[in-house]
Amino acid sequence: MNLGKERGCITSLGLVLAALAIVIPILWERLANSTSLQLEHLSTTTLVERSPELTKLRILYDGQETQAVSRITFALVNSGYQPIKAQDVTKYPHVVFVGDGRLLESSVESLSPSNLDCTLAIDADGSGVIVAFPLLNAGDRLQFSVLYSGRLTGHEADARIAKLPEIVRIDRAQELARPKSSAPWTVYPAAVVLLLLLASTISISKSWFEERKAREAFRNEANALPRFTTIQEYHSFVDLAFSFATVNRRQGIKQSVSAIAGSGPITQETQDAISNVVRMESFKSDGNVGAAIIAVFLMAGAAAYIVSQVSY
Repeated sequence: MNLGKERGCITSLGLVLAALAIVIPILWERLANSTSLQLEHLSTTTLVERSPELTKLRILYDGQETQAVSRITFALVNSGYQPIKAQDVTKYPHVVFVGDGRLLESSVESLSPSNLDCTLAIDADGSGVIVAFPLLNAGDRLQFSVLYSGRLTGHEADARIAKLPEIVRIDRAQELARPKSSAPWTVYPAAVVLLLLLASTISISKSWFEERKAREAFRNEANALPRFTTIQEYHSFVDLAFSFATVNRRQGIKQSVSAIAGSGPITQETQDAISNVVRMESFKSDGNVGAAIIAVFLMAGAAAYIVSQVSY
């Protein structure tokens, strides 16, 4: 009966692995062929603004009067798995600003990698900026900023690129402006739990391998039950052969052996009955695999929590 359960578990595990072997390559192929372009809004800073109370105050930028000047910083990132080439582009990313003013200038702040080639061009009417590039490999990132004269209310972005439905817009201004906080105290208990689960998983895995090794030895009769003359010798054999098992399980096996042997002499029939019990017990499992799987899931949860809190 236990052999049947074990074979059923192995069959179920095989079916799950087979399904994963089919699904994972399909998902990976779709991801590997995906194209994605991400525009991150990093910050908007008002550099100078005229106060309505100071009617005689004039703010000039390059000889032109303005009510306010703001710096807006963006990052354009190829967040997909495929490079974006010039021949794939019908319309380069175009960021349009909504407000009562116009753009004054644009500048590239950083490039990753440093040899990334790109150009910024402000529209003739000063309403937006075009970001052009000959090649944007997966993971490439360019950070740029613009100066806007006037009161800004928002921005929009679009592009026409092969296999790219639209630009993904992410506003990270509040996230980056938020001061970094220290990790909460709950991280430390989570770390202790993670270490304990890791130690338990290692112990369970070691016990499982020992159990498998002992089971194979019984199957190959390398661990066959010797002929003893006393119950104590049989008990010692159980402690040695089932060292991987729990104390309660070993005690249960010893009780079964004692019940079979009784108080009389050890006959061949008694020997065969005890051998059969010991052999059947070798095919049972303490549920180590299930415990290890649960421990792994709990470790993953604890690790994810710690990472999320530390990186916050």
